[in-house]
Amino acid sequence: MRFRGLNGLIGTTPQEASALLVESLRYVLFDGHISSTHSAGHLISGRGIMVDNATYEKVVPPNYANVLVPKERQPNEKKIESTDSNTRSLAKKLVPNTKTIVSIDSEGNEHRISYHACYPKARGRYSISPAMVVVLTTLMSNAFEENFSNIGDVFEREMAKFLFFIVQAFHGRPVRELVDFIVGPSAFVGKTAQKILKRNTTVAFDSVALRIAGADKNHVNLWTSGDGASSHAWIEISPPGLGSADIVLHIPKVITIPIQCKDVGNPFSYHEIAKALNSMLVNSNRWKNPDQSKEYAGGHNDYAQALQAVEIAFSDAQQGDITIPEGTVTPSAAA
Repeated sequence: MRFRGLNGLIGTTPQEASALLVESLRYVLFDGHISSTHSAGHLISGRGIMVDNATYEKVVPPNYANVLVPKERQPNEKKIESTDSNTRSLAKKLVPNTKTIVSIDSEGNEHRISYHACYPKARGRYSISPAMVVVLTTLMSNAFEENFSNIGDVFEREMAKFLFFIVQAFHGRPVRELVDFIVGPSAFVGKTAQKILKRNTTVAFDSVALRIAGADKNHVNLWTSGDGASSHAWIEISPPGLGSADIVLHIPKVITIPIQCKDVGNPFSYHEIAKALNSMLVNSNRWKNPDQSKEYAGGHNDYAQALQAVEIAFSDAQQGDITIPEGTVTPSAAA
């Protein structure tokens, strides 16, 4: 009973559980992250969510990184304030966290031993266990629509939930970091998508929704910007009319990523994919086959050739006055 009474998550609402998980993911993914709402100490000691991987060593081992802390200001050192009038935070230099232990032996001799705070680079400063992720997602199960919670633990659902949290964790970060985290370093990324990722675009939205395939009418409305003042991102499982994707992540004016989770016996042709992506095109511009005499797909022995075929198709489509909206990733980028 005492253990339950000391539980740092007792009485946590679904909204709080979501915020705690997202903030913990930011600490885990981004070294040096500092939150204005949840300090690392609060998430570790107060809530018991994260684990601090730092240890103190006399010599920092290989593949370990120093824990950096703000340098304490000396009495004769001038106070430097940030030029940002919104924060006015003190600009402090970060230095390695070193502790020195002083001991005196029986002969009165003083001995000093320094220990350096460090953590394994591969693991990061902080980590969160899979079990804790399950606990937090269970606490926020009531936040999802009932039909979403009752469809079973299929891969698409878990992937969609993963995207739901990751998109929030990467809010404010460069979009190329988000894509790299989702698709991995071994993915094929097409030329059109590379141009998008090289821009200084950040992941920005006002809200994010998680949903299962809706009606076709609602599906079309999802692509509109609404009143133009707010940006509503969404993640949809089994989007209607888009057979080449099991999940679609859409962040208005930032990026759209269709993801295929199931293996298919017959790969979708570029015609099928491009026509299904029509609802993503701005100003209701519809895709059309730019040159019926060209054969872009079919008979490819490897994925690289198929990717090149899709790239050629979309390149020709753009030359034919067909506009692909800013931030739309072609299916080749979602591999």
